[in-house]
Amino acid sequence: MQNKQHFGVIGAGVVGAGIAWHLAKRGHRVTLLEQGSVPNPISASFDQHRLTRRMYPGQPHYARLMDECYAAWADLFAAMGEDHLERCGALSCSAIVGDWADRGRKVLDEVGARYELLSGRDVEQRYPFLTPGRIRWAVLEPDGGVLLADRITTDLARLCAHADVEVRANTRVTSVKKETGTAVTETGDEFTFDKLVVATGAWIPQVLPDLGSEVGPCRNVMVYFDPPAEFAEAWKKAPAIIDFGGPEEVWGAPPVRGTELKLADIGVRGSAEAGSRAEASAGELSTIRQNLAGVLKDFDRYRLKRSMVCWNHDSPDSRFMLKRDGRVVMVSACAAHGFKFGAWSASWAAKALAEEVPFDKAARHMAGLDQ
Repeated sequence: MQNKQHFGVIGAGVVGAGIAWHLAKRGHRVTLLEQGSVPNPISASFDQHRLTRRMYPGQPHYARLMDECYAAWADLFAAMGEDHLERCGALSCSAIVGDWADRGRKVLDEVGARYELLSGRDVEQRYPFLTPGRIRWAVLEPDGGVLLADRITTDLARLCAHADVEVRANTRVTSVKKETGTAVTETGDEFTFDKLVVATGAWIPQVLPDLGSEVGPCRNVMVYFDPPAEFAEAWKKAPAIIDFGGPEEVWGAPPVRGTELKLADIGVRGSAEAGSRAEASAGELSTIRQNLAGVLKDFDRYRLKRSMVCWNHDSPDSRFMLKRDGRVVMVSACAAHGFKFGAWSASWAAKALAEEVPFDKAARHMAGLDQ
């Protein structure tokens, strides 16, 4: 093989582990460095589920790229021997003119995406747990659904092991030396590579304060509930609810394949250093409850099971970034929608790193600038 290299990859989430696996399959030597266990329960990639959909208000480039995204997941699941995408559909509701679904439907029409348009009455009949009388209409995407995130990252760790990726768990990298491709750990150890890839998500600014200066860490609160008994079966058959409609910006992941019902509020989201404030506050939980009470029928009868804090990251223009400086390459799946593109992002980044496609071409494609 020509130009066989030793790659270091920092971060064993869906993108980092995916890159490591792709490079190892190509015959490169790969070392995967992760600050915690592999997979890491505190990473943004390790949660029961992540939503997937084509609905992208104001971002038709990512709506178009979803075809490539779904194909990348199919390839990855074939390698895993198990499909971790529950295609239960993706529902976006509109409650007022100009809300998220109203703007997103225009994008679906622009890119020619398939969807079913439901009236407010249709939605209430299909999904009896919704508050009646507030939804104008809804869009149901048939190919959307729920990615089983923790199962994906667990199987990715297995694929890396089978591909002879050297995995160094509990190895926290605090800085890098771009001229030499060196990762420096909190214990002072140094690991030098031909190329060093940083795919640490919300932790990018801590590792790469210069190259990752545009990355803004975001702190999100997820809450798990038990619904009232009379709604339990309806929730099990429900689609991924991308938006309940209106100004509240709440969403939900149904309890598919043995997972739990997860509900969240985009409004309870803020900038914070990754790893800080690891517990949800009483005020945050109160705000989430208040907004959910407006969209879910009899919400006062839902039982709170647990909450968790998840860190992801954003960029000023909400685009994915592939950047390099010296021997260091940064891969950033920004805008809090990175997991659904995880298999695709890893594949394209690996092509660029292995010099199968020009680096700048891959960077433009990942940012959607060639769409």
